[in-house]
Amino acid sequence: MTSEEENEEIQRLVEEYKKEQTQDLLRDLRRIGWRARAIIRVLGNRGVDAGVLETMETHLDIGGEAIRPLIED
Repeated sequence: MTSEEENEEIQRLVEEYKKEQTQDLLRDLRRIGWRARAIIRVLGNRGVDAGVLETMETHLDIGGEAIRPLIED
């Protein structure tokens, strides 16, 4: 195997690793989002103001959308 072939193989392995890590991170972010939404529902059931809950959900949505492009590069 030439040096160039070794470099290509290393690059391929690095890209594969990045893809796996990105998928793991996206899965973790989805779990966090689900838990956050569950907490918001519980707060709603306990009488927290609807405006506050809506703001929390909006920030959760905005945060998820803001993070996604950064980790999908």
